[in-house]
Amino acid sequence: MIELKNITKEYKTGERKVLALDDVSLQFPNSGFYIVIGETGCGKTTLINILGSFETPTNGEIIVDGTSMNDFSSKMYDDFRCNYLSFISQNVSVLDLVPELTIKENVNLACFIQNRDFEDKKILPILELLKINNQFDEKIINLSGGQIQRSSIVRAIYRNPKMIIADEPTSSLDENTKEIVIEFLKQLSAKKLVVVVSHDLSIINEADNVILLKNGKLEFCKSKVELFKDKDIVDDFLKKDNQKKILKKMILDDNSEINQKRNIIENIVNDIFSEKIKIDNYRFAIIPVKYMVKIILDNLKNRKVRTVIEIVEHTLIFIILSSILILAIKFKEEMLPQIEKNNAIDFNDENVATVIKWLILITGIIILFSIFMSSRSIGHVIRNNKQKIGILRSIGASHFSIFAIYFLEFASILFLALLISQIFLIETFGILSDFLSLKNLFRIVIMIGYWFVISFVSVLLPIIFIAKKSISSILKKN
Repeated sequence: MIELKNITKEYKTGERKVLALDDVSLQFPNSGFYIVIGETGCGKTTLINILGSFETPTNGEIIVDGTSMNDFSSKMYDDFRCNYLSFISQNVSVLDLVPELTIKENVNLACFIQNRDFEDKKILPILELLKINNQFDEKIINLSGGQIQRSSIVRAIYRNPKMIIADEPTSSLDENTKEIVIEFLKQLSAKKLVVVVSHDLSIINEADNVILLKNGKLEFCKSKVELFKDKDIVDDFLKKDNQKKILKKMILDDNSEINQKRNIIENIVNDIFSEKIKIDNYRFAIIPVKYMVKIILDNLKNRKVRTVIEIVEHTLIFIILSSILILAIKFKEEMLPQIEKNNAIDFNDENVATVIKWLILITGIIILFSIFMSSRSIGHVIRNNKQKIGILRSIGASHFSIFAIYFLEFASILFLALLISQIFLIETFGILSDFLSLKNLFRIVIMIGYWFVISFVSVLLPIIFIAKKSISSILKKN
């Protein structure tokens, strides 16, 4: 059971505060079909975002099976989103599936995180009913809005959660497909909690309970039977056109397409019900390498110019810093002994000390500049991929596994820059190959350690702090 207790949600737009939800309290059982209705801007989407743990209420608390979300750890949030919840987004243009993966890969990824086996034979009947079986191996980014929405619905159904939340799940669907989706949700609600936000009031006939919000306040939560008994509500809220639409829905004859497919849907749903849900089945693991590589390559492809600039910038930094180290070691090992031997110059001379200080200062400035560039780059990447990160977080992927993607992305850029810089030093001046001869293991160890320290301090350290913080802030503080 999920309970919302005295939920208030405020948004700040500049100096102005908007009250989206005002002291809303609701109790949802473990099963049942709820529809949330109300005029645009009344707080419907905010309500289900809070119910799904995607937003934090300003005041109040959400209690899940006796445990307050205020006491949830990061892993508990991941468990909740992974096994307890499936979410169907309203805005298909934003996408709520990973765009560079196919429908099959998106569903398979969700199953991997749940530590479940993926079976084609179980999902194909759902794909056929929703008429996207021919797009099963098509990338999400290549699909139409209606196909994306149907793909999202397929994943939500197949994940076998305890609760399905849907925000306008039929907004991009034709009438026949819409009825199939509603029939799925209706049959699933026999053993699962289904909460749907919709402006399509014909769905009321399929729902068990109706929640009406008005200006952020809860007007009522009534069963369908109670609702239609209340003449004042029917006359006031359910306008005549909507009443006709609802009544038309209620008297559909038995020859409709949905009635012909009802038995098929029932068999699919029963098969889903037969699988036992294990809330402790969550796998705290890195996203599969093949999916990580696809996401990283897509990220780099979408910012080709920026990627090239970053490689060039870090290549120049490595060339300069490597040259400084080489000169410093050569000075100490070769030039300094000769200078001291010939008494040509005193190493403790003020001028020499000044030169050393300037070299250290220049090195520090270059490292600080590298830190600035790395921080700017990772911030830009996280902002541009906020939706993609949210998609992965919404199916229970831990922030650590998502962080690994962006860490490896920048590590690969850093490695390329290091490789190019050293090739440049060898091919152009030949100083590196001469300097790092196999005869001098000490120099090789010093150089490798130097590269690692510079890389870690100037690039990887900013990524660790900025990326981890940014990723953790997406979909609540976790």
